[in-house]
Amino acid sequence: MTRLSLSAIALFSLTLPAIAQGESHDLSTTAKAETEVWFLEIAKNSQTIDMAGQMMETAQTVNRKFRIEIQSVGDDGVRQVEVEVFRIYGEMELPMMGSLKFDSLNPIDNSDFDGGMMGLDVDEMTKSLTDIAGRKFMAKVDRFGRAKGMPKLLGDKEEADITLA
Repeated sequence: MTRLSLSAIALFSLTLPAIAQGESHDLSTTAKAETEVWFLEIAKNSQTIDMAGQMMETAQTVNRKFRIEIQSVGDDGVRQVEVEVFRIYGEMELPMMGSLKFDSLNPIDNSDFDGGMMGLDVDEMTKSLTDIAGRKFMAKVDRFGRAKGMPKLLGDKEEADITLA
């Protein structure tokens, strides 16, 4: 005769999901008007490419620093927020071309960067990576942080100059 025995840990791990289901959790924000927060988004990408047996690696790190201020909170919980893209900086490692650094606050001299066979324009590439830095826009977000509608660009720069979506 085979006996089945469960240890206390195994029994607890089997019953834990049933115990945890009893209560729902509200994950919405309770941030009030005039609240200001800063955050840093770090995006790291890398890949290895095999071109006819020759392995090449690329890497990219882009850091974006934002300031968000809640202007108002509606009765439905929708918040009107002002977002400022404060700084964008990082580095790109490109095969057979070297390292390209960029910084919207402290421009970096990349004159030694070799555009290679692709003939990359370093100034244009840097501008496209950092162009939105220093801009502000207004947006509406619901109590879960989901955007409601399209953001509105603020300031003297024409809306056609950049894409927010």
